[in-house]
Amino acid sequence: MESLRLAVRGLRWRAGSSLAVLVVAVVASAGAALGPLYARSAEESLVREGLATSTPIATGIQVRANIAGQTQFSPTEVSEAVQARAEDPSLDPWYGPPSLSVSVGSGAPRYDGIDLGVAQVSWYRGMCAGITVLTGRCPTGAGEAMVSGRFAQDVGVELGTPLQLGITSDPGDDRVTVVGTYDPTTADPAVWGLERPSQYAPARALGAPDRYDEVLVDEATMLRSNGDLAVISLRALTATSVLLRDLPELRAAVMAATQTQDITAPGPKTVAISGLPDYLDSLEPQLAEVSGASFAVTAQLVLLAWFVLFLVVAATSEERSGEVALAKLRGLTPRATVGFGLAEPMLLLAVAAPVGLALAGLADLLLTTRFLAPGTTVAVEPVVLLALAVCFLGGAAAAALAARSILTAPVLDQLRRSGGRRARVVRSAAVDAAAVALAAAGVYELSTGASDALALVTPGLIALAAGLLAVRVIPRVARWEVARTRSSPHLASYLASRNIARRPGGLRVVVLLSLSVGLAVFAVDGWVVAAANRADLARAEVGSAQVLHVRAPSPGALMQTVERLDPDGTWALAAAGLDSGTGGLLAVDASRLGRVSAWDPAWVGTTSAAIAPMLDPQQPAAPLLVQGRLAVRVDYRPTIGSGSLRLRLIVRAASGLPSSHLLGDLRTGLRTMETDLPECRDEPCSLVA
Repeated sequence: MESLRLAVRGLRWRAGSSLAVLVVAVVASAGAALGPLYARSAEESLVREGLATSTPIATGIQVRANIAGQTQFSPTEVSEAVQARAEDPSLDPWYGPPSLSVSVGSGAPRYDGIDLGVAQVSWYRGMCAGITVLTGRCPTGAGEAMVSGRFAQDVGVELGTPLQLGITSDPGDDRVTVVGTYDPTTADPAVWGLERPSQYAPARALGAPDRYDEVLVDEATMLRSNGDLAVISLRALTATSVLLRDLPELRAAVMAATQTQDITAPGPKTVAISGLPDYLDSLEPQLAEVSGASFAVTAQLVLLAWFVLFLVVAATSEERSGEVALAKLRGLTPRATVGFGLAEPMLLLAVAAPVGLALAGLADLLLTTRFLAPGTTVAVEPVVLLALAVCFLGGAAAAALAARSILTAPVLDQLRRSGGRRARVVRSAAVDAAAVALAAAGVYELSTGASDALALVTPGLIALAAGLLAVRVIPRVARWEVARTRSSPHLASYLASRNIARRPGGLRVVVLLSLSVGLAVFAVDGWVVAAANRADLARAEVGSAQVLHVRAPSPGALMQTVERLDPDGTWALAAAGLDSGTGGLLAVDASRLGRVSAWDPAWVGTTSAAIAPMLDPQQPAAPLLVQGRLAVRVDYRPTIGSGSLRLRLIVRAASGLPSSHLLGDLRTGLRTMETDLPECRDEPCSLVA
């Protein structure tokens, strides 16, 4: 207790220098804590934002069962098995209530004895509240159905019209009455899950049936089906409920919920799938980049603070040299002398740790509220406390090194008012060589694209190496300046250079200034480069200043709507994304591409105005008609490295149905390629592509 009292009285006696040490220690502690604090908040924001913008198929859990292969069970038993598995309580903290649907994918509706085509027949839990009813009402009892407005118009059915659904072999159970029509573009994803009622597609081959929009019936009608019935349930992830600390538990719950069932277990077999584990794996590189960047900034800031602390403690230690000498004369043991000499800086470091943690928490809260996703939390995790502990130990080591001279110097040298041992700036040539070697290694790793810890702290190492080399060079330059100005009238230059040459201890400030200026320049330059990269990435990924995601009956309908809203084509562009599973395709209105989209000629070597005619070439005034056998004269001149290509023709018959014909592989040179067009023998076809 007496030692603590003496330390407090000493701090009060040297209030100015003590305050300087405290400020540096607080900055170091705040920087050490803020790095992992903000990194954790940024990682959570990245996860929450990514989950919120991802599709249900990427993060949801779908449970499915088909009656095919297990016809010993009734549709009701299959439906109950799907519901039981989807309602897994371990998923409740992060997933919403499950949807439920019972459907037959290839129903064959008939009207007045005429086959209409193919349509999916389904029941969805909550469908009456999840879609807009145009006329009539939603089916509520057995034998009732609701069709889309487009289906009713194309087929010519009205309310009260009887239909055969083609989902069961019993004519009585298969007959329904149309009691309403609905708008297929208004389906609620929370009810329909991954399905969409808008399924109309014209026949793709001669004689094939058209596919119509979904036919909606009540649950009792579906459970009477003996067709290839499928029961599907989807649980969508509630992104706002996911925190960073929940990810291991969430992953484990999803893996357990989607585990393959034991085929020997009794009851209907169900299949549960989820893309969440793969999606979380795809986030790992981004989370690692956040952690790496946080470490780079935090490490360099804390190292700089340690160095400043070393300089400040070294300066204040000279004031206490006499006190330590008297303590030695009073017979204090070496251990007690070390405790007496380091009590004040250690006490300041201990006070700075909680203060720095509080400031870091406040800064993280402000940054999180301002820049990160809504709902992101601020939490002190063990890694933050570990960073604080490392910062404290490093500060203690810096203070001990700074006070080493007064703790080990002879008593006579400490009591002497003049002279004394000159403080050495550079501890040894080995230290300088190590710093330069580390900086060179970091530069090499950066040039090879590495991103480990050494590469991340390279900017600070370069500045440190430059400062240490400057300390070696400046005294020699000062001595040369002394010799040059000794007999000259430049008195100020002579005195300044003489002071630097005789007191090299003050050159430690050069290392500090080099390190500080280097880190400041690197931070500003990094911020500018990152801002430019974010802008370029946003233009490349988003494509325009504003993007609206809409549901439309077809790409053509979307294009017509955009043309009606922006007839001049100056601010709106229709685009449709398609994915066949082997690669994505983005279809755009090429006539508007140059005026609406964001574009950088460096992306593809040309401008959007130049590429638009390539995407939308000039079409002939009248379609090119072909009939019978077609011969095409081809002149193919491939460039070096070109892969193999095939030539295929698409023609549209008089019936309106397209068909594709392969002419064959292209070979270098001029040749004639021929093919038969059976559908174009009686009447000519138009060449489409």
